[in-house]
Amino acid sequence: MEALFGAAPEYLTGPNNRRLINESVSSSFPALEMVDKDDDNWYLSSRYASKYTLPDDGQIARDSLYPFAIYKITRPRSVSLKQINTEPRYILDMILQNIRRERTLAGIDKYRILSYGDPIETSEYRDALGRSWIAAMWLIEYNDSVLIMYILPLADGPAMISTLQTSSRRRKSEWDLRKLCDHLQTTYSASSFEEWNEFIALNVEPSIRHSQLP
Repeated sequence: MEALFGAAPEYLTGPNNRRLINESVSSSFPALEMVDKDDDNWYLSSRYASKYTLPDDGQIARDSLYPFAIYKITRPRSVSLKQINTEPRYILDMILQNIRRERTLAGIDKYRILSYGDPIETSEYRDALGRSWIAAMWLIEYNDSVLIMYILPLADGPAMISTLQTSSRRRKSEWDLRKLCDHLQTTYSASSFEEWNEFIALNVEPSIRHSQLP
């Protein structure tokens, strides 16, 4: 146990972590480790998500933590585990095609956005617990902003954290997202041994691709 705690993130070894260590995630929707504003003790904050039904027993759950959004996708049976966990464009397209996002032209007409295309940049982030996240960034040219999403592959479908920011705040926002990744807890669950075997065999390391913002 001493060796285990010695390898844990620093905040888990302090004097105000008792509540956090004694709590556990009871839902597939992610929870965040937070500090109580009154007594400075860490605790696990459950999120209350809006749910959107997908075909073939799939689901998107979403909650807002302004200016961030937290998602959990339950994989539809007709979608491969690799695609739902490792293809950022497919993941974001699925969200946009089920949760409405619009843009306004000339201050009057509104048009629904169904895709932002391929991300301009993908990379990997290993959080404080050693989990591997796929980081993806999309350039939203019409309003000089970027959408940044961190994706955690899971056996039943990924968990994600995203934010839409002006291009000038992209690097600061990435730091914020990484801290949220460090303090996000979610269950690892699967419906069968076959699904577990498929997930364990899955290569979740992203191919890193960069391009420059204009």
